[in-house]
Amino acid sequence: MLTATAAAVVVTAVATRISYYLAKGQSYPEVIVYTEHDQKRTSLITLVIKNIGRGAAYDVRFYPSEPLPKRAFGWKPLSEEQKNGIGVIDDGPLVDGIPFLPPGGSRVIDWGQFGGLEAKIGDRSISIRIEYYAKNLFGTASELIRTASHVDIRSYAGTNASDLDFVKIKSPELEKIKSLLESVIQGGGAVRIKVDDEKK
Repeated sequence: MLTATAAAVVVTAVATRISYYLAKGQSYPEVIVYTEHDQKRTSLITLVIKNIGRGAAYDVRFYPSEPLPKRAFGWKPLSEEQKNGIGVIDDGPLVDGIPFLPPGGSRVIDWGQFGGLEAKIGDRSISIRIEYYAKNLFGTASELIRTASHVDIRSYAGTNASDLDFVKIKSPELEKIKSLLESVIQGGGAVRIKVDDEKK
């Protein structure tokens, strides 16, 4: 009887602990940093800070393993003078931090283009250590969380950054046709369409 009681206590304690960590994992923040092509300016690569967790992150701080390039633009290989003209990020959320980042909250930074970024980073991967606080399940004390993200530019080599919005691409041509037809109609002219007799 004593053994059975002790076993039940142990099982209950283990189950409670597992339930606690599961609940904790579902309510805690998770802040990451990653890169992606800008959806509207497809040649531009952005740095994105995002809280993909389910809880708010407080006092978020970033510690990159080396200075990150700032607005490193350029398509073609850069000269040494152009390379030296690229600065480093010295303001904004990656330097000043973020006081409060809600679940799903993000910050987007224009980082540069492939040529400019590759000239400064090359094949290296830059590690970014991230530290932030989260409230515990009882909403009282804050808990320090440490995570890390890695960003690079080499993985973008050979990828497609073209604009695939065909409606947007075709719209200037359609506008030209529309303007031409309107001018013909307003001028009292007729529009003739030649039809191939074989295709009638």
